[in-house]
Amino acid sequence: MLISAVCYVKLPQGIADRVKIQTFELLLRISNEYLGHWVEFFFGPKLKHLSKYILPGPVDECLKVATIFCEKLYQDYGIDKEKIAIMGDSAGACLSTVISRRLANAGKKYFKAQVLIYPVVSFDFQTPSFQHHYKEYPLTGLLNAGLLARWMLLYIGIPATNENVQKVIKNEHISEEVRKDPFISDSLDLKYLPSTFTQPEKYTKEGTSSPCPKLSSLYTPHPDLCPLIAEENGNSPDAMVITCGFDILASEGILYARKLQRNGVMCTHRHYTAAYHGIINMPFSKQKDQIINDIVKYLQKRF
Repeated sequence: MLISAVCYVKLPQGIADRVKIQTFELLLRISNEYLGHWVEFFFGPKLKHLSKYILPGPVDECLKVATIFCEKLYQDYGIDKEKIAIMGDSAGACLSTVISRRLANAGKKYFKAQVLIYPVVSFDFQTPSFQHHYKEYPLTGLLNAGLLARWMLLYIGIPATNENVQKVIKNEHISEEVRKDPFISDSLDLKYLPSTFTQPEKYTKEGTSSPCPKLSSLYTPHPDLCPLIAEENGNSPDAMVITCGFDILASEGILYARKLQRNGVMCTHRHYTAAYHGIINMPFSKQKDQIINDIVKYLQKRF
């Protein structure tokens, strides 16, 4: 109790499940901020030899599983193949929508719907939601930019050093060529966000630095890593996108929902102001129950 009191970090006002989060927030912070560095130190150098864990390995494996299940294995479970949906949260939501898009573009429309819970779909670490985190709750154990940057670097095979992590947080991994690309710029354009996200007191463009020549030369945005910049997602199945008020991924999730809608995909977007990244795993949470109930209602209407 004494350690918790000394190491206590104030949570932002209005967040759901405050008491529950405070119960284990310190443990989350220790895991995210300190153990993560040791994991990278001990295992990071070996990841370059494990190509199946680096993009596109995980996507290819998931595509195989989805194809086998939807073409054959569904029969073993007595499932109606006309009522199959795919769902994921965070990085799992990214994989879900990538698989949906790639299969649909190949003429394999296995999924009647995709449910994307606070999806990772961009590479911009200076969106209004990231800046909200930097200003309002930077030291908490909730998903933070440093942790996400480290995961991203490991996922694409770039050394996840502390130096590189800090550069990614300042968007130094984005080259001038990428920044000037008209299609990518439009996909990331904050004009598609609600005006409340871009008010001067909440958002500034000053957080983005000039590209790091070395890092930006190694980083190439890819639609399988950043679905927000995919050019062909109009064939994707109907979608439900869920975003949360206390989540660094909220802005990109909203941008993705808007892009799907612009491209003709039937997309339902639900934003939960008091919710936070990871809430779907919080036991005995009324806010989580509401989200689950909304997902169930959405799927019932679809099927």
